[in-house]
Amino acid sequence: MKYRCPHCKEMFESFDKAQCPTCGKNLRHPDKWRPPQGQTPGRRAPIQERVPHSSAIRLPVWMIFMNRPRFLVWVLGGCILAVGFTMTYDYKPPKPYAPPSRIEQTRKELMVIRTALEWFRTHCKRYPTTGEGLKALVRNPGVEGWQGFYIETLPPDIWGRPFQYSATNDTIRLFCLGLDGQAGTQDDIESPPPDYKALKKRLAKDAPARKRQTPVR
Repeated sequence: MKYRCPHCKEMFESFDKAQCPTCGKNLRHPDKWRPPQGQTPGRRAPIQERVPHSSAIRLPVWMIFMNRPRFLVWVLGGCILAVGFTMTYDYKPPKPYAPPSRIEQTRKELMVIRTALEWFRTHCKRYPTTGEGLKALVRNPGVEGWQGFYIETLPPDIWGRPFQYSATNDTIRLFCLGLDGQAGTQDDIESPPPDYKALKKRLAKDAPARKRQTPVR
C-alpha cells in the first residue's frame, strides 16, 4: 500500500513515523483512525457518523413516537385530561366591589325593622298599633309580654326622614317615602319580607328565658 503526502505530493510505501520522509512535515496515519472491522463507531467516531441523516431529522413529529408506544399513551392521556379540565372549569372573573345603592341600603334597614316587628308580635301576640308606632320596638309602651328592646335605635332613612308605619286589623305596612318625601308616589320603597333565619335564632335564644319565667303549677 502506498501513501501520498498532502503537502509535497510525493509517494512512499513505508509510514512508520509521523513525519513525511521527503518534506518532513507532520502527517496523520490513516490506519490508526479507522475503527476495526466489525466494530460500530463509538463516542470517538467521526461527527459525520454520529449525527443522524438529514432525512431522519425531517421526519414528521408523530414519527418520533413510533418506537415508543408507552410514551405516546402517556402523552395522549395527559392531553385528554388537560382538555377535559379546561372544558369543565367554569371561570368567573371577580367582580369589583361596588358600594350598595341608596335603595338597597334602605331595603336592608327595612328588613331589620320588619324582623323586629315579627319578634315583637311573638312576645306580645300582636303588632304595635299605629299610635305606638315603631318606638314600641325601642321602649316598652306598656304592653304585656314586652321583652325588648327589639332594635337598639330607630334611625331615620337615608334621606333623613322617619320610616312610615301603620297597622290595621293585624295588617301592617312599613315603607320609606323615597327621594321626593311624599307617600303614594313611584319612588316609595316598600319593606321586604322579614329575615326568618335571624328571627329563628333570636327565638331560640329566648326559649331558656321563657322556661325560667313560666310559673310552675
